[in-house]
Amino acid sequence: MAGNVSTAPLGNHINPEATFYVLVRDQKNRDPITYNTFPRAEPKKLSFVLNRRKYCKRSKSIREALEGVDSSLSDPNEPRRIEIENHDPDDFGVYVRWIETESLNIPTDDDDPLFPLLRMYVLADELGDYSFANILINDIMQVSRELEHTPSKKEIWFVWETIEEYDHPLKRLFVDYQIHEAAKESLIFEEYEQITFDYLNDVALQYWDLTKQERERRQSGREDVVFGVKCSERGMCYYHQHGIDRNHPSCAELGF
Repeated sequence: MAGNVSTAPLGNHINPEATFYVLVRDQKNRDPITYNTFPRAEPKKLSFVLNRRKYCKRSKSIREALEGVDSSLSDPNEPRRIEIENHDPDDFGVYVRWIETESLNIPTDDDDPLFPLLRMYVLADELGDYSFANILINDIMQVSRELEHTPSKKEIWFVWETIEEYDHPLKRLFVDYQIHEAAKESLIFEEYEQITFDYLNDVALQYWDLTKQERERRQSGREDVVFGVKCSERGMCYYHQHGIDRNHPSCAELGF
């Protein structure tokens, strides 16, 4: 989220029903064939006019960005403007339609049905709309289960290039897919030189940790399974995010 972000208290009374402007601009060209990222010749951009109350309630990042704008403007009637960088404006349009209509209409990709869901998840994650992110990760797991699909090199590259947090739920899901569901078939490691090192390192560390856990359990007489538990069998909430934000509904409230 670009712009002047601050959590300073508001100096002026702002009508919560007021609108604000969002400029969504994608300046990066991500090439899933060469696994390179380079600037676009012309940024792809689109503007939106949105209701302040509705979007501040859902998105922590939008709320903080608007608080920063509020604290920097002296005129409470001046239009509020924020920018969102390096996300496809069309994806943000999908998010807006979801908020306005609760209809999730994500563009399809016949070559990679998971990729549009992953892009939307990364957007929801950066917006801090964890309830939307949890719904999307459920869909990612559902599509993976139906297609018996483990993450491709393209998907791994995208997730590790765009999410910096180490122990992130989506990264954890991808690592678990490899360790518990794909490792026997060596579906991913056939061309390991084309996979980001950070992903391979995360898989190796998790595998080592699980091996240690299994050894300790057997030494204590336990025989419960450590390896081979499918991601879908861990429960809907295992890969969800549970922020401390009071405006974020719990999984129980969402029916998970």
